[in-house]
Amino acid sequence: MPRTLTLTNPNPNPNNNRNLCGTTAVPEIACLAIKYSYDYVGRKLLLPDDGCCAISYVRLLLEDSMLKAHQHGLHVTHECECGQGIEDTYHFLHECTSYVDIRQAFFDEVKNVWKDSSNEGRPTLSVPLLLAPYSGFQLTTPRCHQIVLATFEYIKNSSCRL
Repeated sequence: MPRTLTLTNPNPNPNNNRNLCGTTAVPEIACLAIKYSYDYVGRKLLLPDDGCCAISYVRLLLEDSMLKAHQHGLHVTHECECGQGIEDTYHFLHECTSYVDIRQAFFDEVKNVWKDSSNEGRPTLSVPLLLAPYSGFQLTTPRCHQIVLATFEYIKNSSCRL
């Protein structure tokens, strides 16, 4: 059963496809002060039971993961080992050739949730929609949870410890 965590005091930015990290200080997770930029005021953040997946998800939200673009000063290059671009959240979710097989199932699930929600047209599979669909997408909370659960599955299936 997924756990929930209530986040408060965000700086919403649902239209930015790459940069999720804002400048607003927000609550503590395991006594750590974190930065966050989505509209979660009064909402509970869904987290998976798998601890590694939960940590990876939160680190992606914070842009504080083990992806090279998030490791400031630790790598000579931010280029992904796949050779197809900068290793950041967008690349991990959309471009990295290491995850082509699992990405299609992930995107299909998100598209099905979108279609089942009676939204017209095709969804733009932006980073905010995939990581934090609660704001700006006209989706019900259960539909948002379905998208986040699909994201958890993608992270888990990637076997990438972020």
